[in-house]
Amino acid sequence: MNMLVLSLIGIAAVDSLNPTAIAFLIYFLSTPKPVIRSVTFVFGVFAAYLTGGLLFIFGISQLITNFVNNFIVSAGWFIYVIQFIIGVVLIVIGLKINQFSNNQPTKKRPKVLKPFNTFLLGLAATFSEIPTALPYIAAIEQIVKANLNFSEIIVLLIIYNFIFVFPAIILIVIYIMFPDKSADIITKINQQITKWVPKLTQVFLIAFGLWLVVDCIFYSLKHLLQ
Repeated sequence: MNMLVLSLIGIAAVDSLNPTAIAFLIYFLSTPKPVIRSVTFVFGVFAAYLTGGLLFIFGISQLITNFVNNFIVSAGWFIYVIQFIIGVVLIVIGLKINQFSNNQPTKKRPKVLKPFNTFLLGLAATFSEIPTALPYIAAIEQIVKANLNFSEIIVLLIIYNFIFVFPAIILIVIYIMFPDKSADIITKINQQITKWVPKLTQVFLIAFGLWLVVDCIFYSLKHLLQ
């Protein structure tokens, strides 16, 4: 369990450097009286990611149950097949991440900035990215493989999602504590994020993908030699 928590914390830390959410938040913080709309946006992101994680986990669990019942295979083998596929995809995406980064469409700035609208924007923007959020999908696969009860799943997802929105919370805190200097500080932070996120993400995707694939190979060899 401790190793799982540490693994999820590491994945969430990489996943938290989300350029889309950070770009929206930096824009909101540049508008008049931005704190409330920024907080509701972050809450929308948190709610969407948490909900999406739950749907993914119980959807995958049901898929595993149906597959095992219909094809009479062990759940362990099926989970590791999924893990192997995820690992290969992570490696491929990691190797080609520069192509994907250069082809990202420019996000339109929202015209309506009421708190409820920014909450909905946080929900919509995050839900739209969940199917391609590879670190989150990898984390969910690890949670499913651990065969946890509902309360443990909720706690882990809350921890993961708090880490996911933590950089956004830091930006809001910086604005509150240094309102006169916040624009320069946030701009510098954004420049560093823009510079380093693709590189860090590439290293993570390839390294974690390799770990998933190697783990599957060891699992297969262990059971084939028994």
